[in-house]
Amino acid sequence: TPLGKPRTIQIQVISGHCLPKPKGEKVGEAIDPYVRVELHDVRTCSDGREEYVSDDCQTSVVKNNGFCPSWNSGEYKSFQVHNPDVAMFYFQVLDEDLGLDDKIASAAIPVNCLREGYRSISLCSGHGSHLPSGPFEYACLLVRIHFDEIDGA
Repeated sequence: TPLGKPRTIQIQVISGHCLPKPKGEKVGEAIDPYVRVELHDVRTCSDGREEYVSDDCQTSVVKNNGFCPSWNSGEYKSFQVHNPDVAMFYFQVLDEDLGLDDKIASAAIPVNCLREGYRSISLCSGHGSHLPSGPFEYACLLVRIHFDEIDGA
């Protein structure tokens, strides 16, 4: 499929691995992780204007398991991608907490860098740094990605 064609991308978040505690702390309670997937895109309107569009979804919360949480719903979320050349997916792992949820880790991936199938996504700290060692060295998400072209596009 040539890049640039509108398409539907289905994403299933399957599991997480070696998710660190908030701010990379070594002690404290086990986290209650969930994943938010966001699509950031640009759509061209019928009058030629371009407008920013976004869509998102999130998994259920897995209680007390930051080591290897799994989301076994088997459900995919379908995202309508209008402009794959500029669209980007943002994966965030959050810790459900009383009040404000803590951001654990994240990854941003341009749509034109995605490949179909089962994929491991390396995660970075909340500040976007990916250190070669430390709490984020092995932190990742396992996802499944499927592409469908939009008919008539």
